[in-house]
Order: sequence, then C-alpha cells, then structure tokens
Amino acid sequence: MCRCRILIVEDDFLIAERIRQILVQGGYDVVGMAARTKHAEVLAGEQGADLAIVNLKLEVDVDGVRTATHLHRKHGMKILITTGFCDSSVHIWLGNPMTWPCLRKPFTENELLTAVSACLAGARPSP
Repeated sequence: MCRCRILIVEDDFLIAERIRQILVQGGYDVVGMAARTKHAEVLAGEQGADLAIVNLKLEVDVDGVRTATHLHRKHGMKILITTGFCDSSVHIWLGNPMTWPCLRKPFTENELLTAVSACLAGARPSP
C-alpha cells in the first residue's frame, strides 16, 4: 500500500480531526493539519505532501482555491477540495469545469477514502 503523505487544510478543527482519523485508519500518513493558509504553506515547505485536502472556504480574505492553487504550483501537490456549499456557489469559485476535484460535506469515510485514492491516482472522484 502507498504510504502517501497528506496535508489537511481545514479551519474547523473537528472536521479536520475527523478527516485525519479516517486517513490514518486508511493507511495514509497525515503530515499536518492547518487552519490557515500561512500555516499550510509552512507545513508544505517543512513536511512535503503528495495531496492537500483543502476546505473551499477557509478565511475571510483567502479562499481555499487560492490556497490550493498555491500549494499545487509551489509544492506540486495534488488537490482535493471539500465543501458544504451548494453546486452554484462551488461553480463560481472553482469554475466550470471545476479546476479541482471536489468532495461534498458531509461525506462518509468511504467517500473520503475513495476520493483521496482517485486524486492520488490522477483521476477525478465521482460526484
């Protein structure tokens, strides 16, 4: 099994911790959890990662798309966006077709693991 390294960028600690637990139980290495873009950048620089799971709406002044774009461009990470927003809001942020694969909240453990596996394999997770 791949011991792929994953960075979680989520400003709700309980959601971030749930994601971390699911990933660890699924056999992945979680290199860190960041609530803000700056902390995500520090972790990415120090720890590296194969994939960043990024919440669409992170901060008032920086959205998850900017954070994801930066992590992808600077560190070469694959990206999985998570969101609880409706389709129309997501299309405004991510564009149509969407720039990054997106996983809707709330999601099950299996949905998260399937989406992560698809992203790491270079495929887009099924909606």
